[in-house]
Parts: sequence; C-alpha cells; structure tokens
Amino acid sequence: MSIASLTKSHNFVHSEADDLESVLYTVLSICTYTNGPGILRCPVPQEQSILMNKWFHERSPNSLAIWKDSTLSYFSRHVEPCLPKYWKDFTPYLKQLIGACWASPKTLLEQPNIATHNKFIKILDDAICYYESTDEQAIPYGCMLAPAKSLLAKRHHHEDEPEQQRDHKLARTGD
Repeated sequence: MSIASLTKSHNFVHSEADDLESVLYTVLSICTYTNGPGILRCPVPQEQSILMNKWFHERSPNSLAIWKDSTLSYFSRHVEPCLPKYWKDFTPYLKQLIGACWASPKTLLEQPNIATHNKFIKILDDAICYYESTDEQAIPYGCMLAPAKSLLAKRHHHEDEPEQQRDHKLARTGD
C-alpha cells in the first residue's frame, strides 16, 4: 500500500503514482527476498536487520507508513546492506525508482508521490541497456513447458460419456 493511503485513509484518492509505488515495493521485495531468478532466500530466524520484514507484520496503518518511510529514507543503511549479492548491481536502479517517487529522499510521509510511468520506464530501460551491455550470461527465470491440452480437446476426449458423468469428472480431475 502506498504511504499516502496508510496515512490519509479518509481523504485518500488513489492515483497512478500509488500504483507505481506498489510496483516499487514489489521490486524491492523480489530483490530482498530472492537470491536470484526463482531462488527464494533462506529465512534467517529473528532477522532484525531487514526492516522490510516489518512491512508484512505491522497491523497499524500509521505505524506501517512510518516503517516504510524510515526504511526507504535510509535505503543505504536499511535496504542496501541486506540485499543478496545477486542484486548488488541493480541497487542504483532501486535508488532511482525511490527517487522517481519522491522529490527528496527523506521524510516521505510529508511529501506527495510524484512517480510517473515515463520516469519508471526510463529507469527500467536504462537497467535493460546496462544488462544487455554486460557479458554476463543470463539465467533463465523459469523452464519452458510444453503447452497443455486445451479444455476443448479434453472435453472431446470424454464426449462418449454421459453428460453428467463427463462434467462431474472434468470438474473433479480437470481431464
């Protein structure tokens, strides 16, 4: 949730900047909690150094806004040191995404979110250009599977069965 939505719930009007702030939080979460494409970071019991952990357990909207503010305002102290090695070269782009949302890196609670799609696209395009220019071999994110049979083909396979029995079997097994 955007910081503004957490602090101004009764006067809050959702905007595209709030959506972009959510994109920022998604990217930060991926970078913080994975060691690479599709590789979840091992949990560290009672890990206190990752302040983002609080984002997922705080129940008070106002307290959550404060945690988000302090975590992002002090990115170099609270986020950057906690990033897995895999994401270290992406750190400048994370900082730029935060900078695209607020004019000043401090006291985000007191500032409007100024994010625009164009700012985010430029930052992410720059990241793509950077990674295309490196000689590092890309790691595939996921394996490609053969396409599944279509539902129509599955229905055709069972067409000689009585309709009620066929529909029940399809609902139960997906065949």
